[in-house]
Amino acid sequence: MKVALCLFFNYPFERNIPVLESLYRDTFDDIVHIQPMMRSDRDNVHTVYRAAFNFGGFFSDSLAFLSELDADYLVFSGDDCIINTALFGDNFATTFLRDNEEISAFLPQPLKFCNGNEWGSSHKINTLARFAKGYGLYDQRIEDWLGFLPDPNPIRNTAQRLAVHSDKMSQPTAEQKSKMNPAQLEVLTSMMGNQSEAPMPYPLVYAISDFFIVSRKNLELFCHNVGLLAAMNIFSEVSVPTALMSLPGPLLRASDLNLTFDWTWGRNQEVEHFVPTSIEEIGGVISDMDTHTLFRHPIKLSKVNCSS
Repeated sequence: MKVALCLFFNYPFERNIPVLESLYRDTFDDIVHIQPMMRSDRDNVHTVYRAAFNFGGFFSDSLAFLSELDADYLVFSGDDCIINTALFGDNFATTFLRDNEEISAFLPQPLKFCNGNEWGSSHKINTLARFAKGYGLYDQRIEDWLGFLPDPNPIRNTAQRLAVHSDKMSQPTAEQKSKMNPAQLEVLTSMMGNQSEAPMPYPLVYAISDFFIVSRKNLELFCHNVGLLAAMNIFSEVSVPTALMSLPGPLLRASDLNLTFDWTWGRNQEVEHFVPTSIEEIGGVISDMDTHTLFRHPIKLSKVNCSS
């Protein structure tokens, strides 16, 4: 079984590529990088032209590049996610497949889109705005744009199985409403009116999406579906998990495999992120992770030299 690693950058930090490759070259069968805006002379770097909030579109724009990889599974990771290499390489099947002959995808922690905060998050409001009357694609010459979206039924079925399906949205609290600007209030009125609840216009799922895995068998479908959502300028932490829900076959979560992860540096309110100064320091972070921890995040590499 071959496993490739695709590292993606929200911003063009090409100087970090040698650092990341030195960490992972002995673990993965192939390593490629996706970075925005900046072209590279490296054969394993693909340039995309999108904003960071819409990094779901990075993958659809890179389908041809990714399809050249000779791998059964592609691990996608943000450049500031440091992976526990002990769980990959020869241990990939033991870690992720378990009793399954294959999986369609892995996503650490999918969440409900509507959790009482759908009107308290600007990213979620902007997502809902795409479905409000008069708020579809900016190019209104594209007819029946909703008809191009991924089939909602597989998304709904997988989300229901994982208990993360949102079938209704509710009115915001008075505090949330007081913080909404006029354009956001217009979206609210268009979608909710005076109703206390209204049906969701489309099955959407939320997740921090800086780490996930897709089988090669489902790569093209994933890239197509996440591209459709990205074309609507839907926030990546909605477009990526929603597209993953659309794939056939088992989608597994960290909790299904008794795995944990650290998105917020141990939830330490005094430390926003860790900035190592050497490869050895990063190696220490990796070696300190136990056999159930997938990764730690965010770890910024700007002060690390590959020769250090």
